[in-house]
Amino acid sequence: MCHCGETFNPWIEEELAYILETLRLKRLGHGIHLHRFPALMKIASAQGTEFEICISSNFATRVVRTKREFARY
Repeated sequence: MCHCGETFNPWIEEELAYILETLRLKRLGHGIHLHRFPALMKIASAQGTEFEICISSNFATRVVRTKREFARY
């Protein structure tokens, strides 16, 4: 398992692709921004990748600011 994709940055798509396509990990900590990349979502789904999404961490890092915003992810 690794942690990736919680905060949005210019290289996030490459980082997520490397983890899913090269490392082929079965569990990803965070990854809340994966929804922005439909092709990578398909790969994660096909591989059965599990995600560990932590709402308190998402609030602390300001990835989301409200519960309503979190629900949209």
